[in-house]
Amino acid sequence: MVWFESLRTVGRNRSLARLLLALTCSVMADAGFVTTAAVWANRAGGPGAVGAFTAATFAVSAVAAPVAALVGDRTARRTFLLVVDSVRLGCAAGAGPARRSRRRCRRCSWPARSACSPPRPAGRSTM
Repeated sequence: MVWFESLRTVGRNRSLARLLLALTCSVMADAGFVTTAAVWANRAGGPGAVGAFTAATFAVSAVAAPVAALVGDRTARRTFLLVVDSVRLGCAAGAGPARRSRRRCRRCSWPARSACSPPRPAGRSTM
């Protein structure tokens, strides 16, 4: 079992084990945020909104990655990573209140336009 020997070797190196733990936590947090945002976009606007969210995410990454790499190479790595993680935290924290809907379904407490809500009759205003 080669992978077990590799895992044991990593476990002996405390710094490498901490680095791998931090990487694992970061990847899990990213996956959780993207999944939550995709579910919210699907409820808010359907599959088109999920596609728009995904496209916007990739577009921002494509523009920001070269700039971030350039700045990251010319500054202290620790400071750069702290700034980048602080910006990510601010974006994630700001997205929380923006996702909350004020109107809730009385039966299931989901946003008012959920699958639980009865269809609205045609011709009536939604306001």
